[in-house]
Amino acid sequence: MYMNVTEVESALIGLSAAHPTICKLVTLPNLTVEGMRTTHAVVLGTKAANTVDAYYLTGGVHAREWGSCEIMVNMATDLCDAYAGGTGIGYGGKYFSAAEVKALIDGFATGETSGPVAAMQPQVDAWFAHDRMEEIVASLKRDGSELAQATLKTLSEKSPRGMVVTLKLLRLARSSSSLEACLVREYRAALEVFRSDDFREGVRAAVIDKDRNPKWSPSQIEDVTPAMVAPYFAEIGADELVFDQEK
Repeated sequence: MYMNVTEVESALIGLSAAHPTICKLVTLPNLTVEGMRTTHAVVLGTKAANTVDAYYLTGGVHAREWGSCEIMVNMATDLCDAYAGGTGIGYGGKYFSAAEVKALIDGFATGETSGPVAAMQPQVDAWFAHDRMEEIVASLKRDGSELAQATLKTLSEKSPRGMVVTLKLLRLARSSSSLEACLVREYRAALEVFRSDDFREGVRAAVIDKDRNPKWSPSQIEDVTPAMVAPYFAEIGADELVFDQEK
């Protein structure tokens, strides 16, 4: 049985009320896309704020690989009930003892502030403050730290054209008047991605041949031209994403 929005919200509110020492209700910062609803999440843990990192789990979004909202609600409920009752949990033939459940919950924090990664935010912000991918790469190269080098390695594996398009989408979002405007742009870009050689090459390298060695075109960020990027942002006429403004 699937839950509706009201049932999901009620479940999260009830869970946080039943287990206040390990489950904190968090009001999400934005309304739903229709601009009508405030939604919530729950954070599980016992440690003090700003002492540990977190794992983010979500459900009920994206495409065929989705996991429903009920999966997340039921798992959070199972964890809280098992922790409070000193019992274990069984999922899909795998059993987690009471001690394992306790260790899991005790390993996370319910505070609103971030974990140790937050200490790196000024450094990360400095790397990615630029509006061109070439400048971001240059900033990372100048830093020379282990994290910067690991980030460079990750970027080197990605499609240069894809990174340039993504960065432009992010920068345009800063001055957008609404979420809808951002989604329209991203929809246009997504359709163009499906038509691109890089999409087919990425699927080949990851799914078909599985050599994990895609040959991007172009292969270097500096070779991505404005003419290559323009189609990702062009209007698409009758295929434009349209929102029902009457809701």
